[in-house]
Amino acid sequence: MTEFISTDEDDKQPQPQSFHSAVRELEEKLIRAALAETNNKPTAAARLLGFNTHQAFLAMLDNRHKKLRDELGITKRVRHKTIIKR
Repeated sequence: MTEFISTDEDDKQPQPQSFHSAVRELEEKLIRAALAETNNKPTAAARLLGFNTHQAFLAMLDNRHKKLRDELGITKRVRHKTIIKR
C-alpha cells in the first residue's frame, strides 16, 4: 500500500512514498534534531531520543543511516575481535 505524504508544506501535490522510506525519513529528521541539540554528541542524542544504550543508537546509524553518519562526521563503531590463542 502506498500512502501519499507531503514533504513540503507549500507542495500542493503529495509525493507517493513507501512506509519504509517514510520511517527512515522521519528517523533522519529526529536524529538530526537530537544531534543538533546535543552538539553532535551521539551518547547525549541517544539519551534524548530514548534509547536504552548509546550502542543501540550507533548501531542504527551504522546499519540504517550510513550516509547521515558520514555526513555528520560521526565515527564508525570499532569492532573488537576476540583473539583466542591455542
